[in-house]
Amino acid sequence: MKKKRIILIANSEHVENINHIITHSDIIVRFNLPQIETIYLTGNRTDYLFVANTDDLAGKKFKRKSRFFNFYKKYLNDSKVILPYSDPLIQKIKPFYTKKYFLFLKKTYQNWNNKKFFLFFKQNNIPFDILDDSYYCRACKKIESNSQQIISTGLLAYFYFSSNIQFKDYHIILNGFSFQGWNGHNWSAEKYYILNQQNKGLITLLCK
Repeated sequence: MKKKRIILIANSEHVENINHIITHSDIIVRFNLPQIETIYLTGNRTDYLFVANTDDLAGKKFKRKSRFFNFYKKYLNDSKVILPYSDPLIQKIKPFYTKKYFLFLKKTYQNWNNKKFFLFFKQNNIPFDILDDSYYCRACKKIESNSQQIISTGLLAYFYFSSNIQFKDYHIILNGFSFQGWNGHNWSAEKYYILNQQNKGLITLLCK
């Protein structure tokens, strides 16, 4: 196995304690607002933070006095934020809309948007980038996705690191990926693909 590792850490109760194996040469990747419980199990370092760019997340987390802002300053100050969906990609794949219920009235609105994220990151001098759309297209072909369900942020992060020549000397570890959650993702197809990658020895999958 390659000595250097890229460790993708999910936000789930299935994350394994890997404090004893993390080295300075490893790259630590987290998602959205990492859970404090996973920090205890995986250390307080984050090199990349992939953030699903939805209005829901922006409204709840991305405010100057929010829990995320305090968390970022404490744990993520040197990390780079990556947004997985560009505006053209959002318009193309048209992710599921969010539905809110007020008494007997149902309101539907588009939930995916980059404007709030751009404003928050620029105002607070937080480095960020938008994932190139080619990673999404490549992921769709690999898992043979032809439905309305979109590729998860975790799988896109995997394709980002596994496809880049600059990370060719790293072995990729997925920690705590349970392949369940928001029903807008095709979890069964993604799980099948990742297990196949593991069977080929291309990745290591940790999940307690």
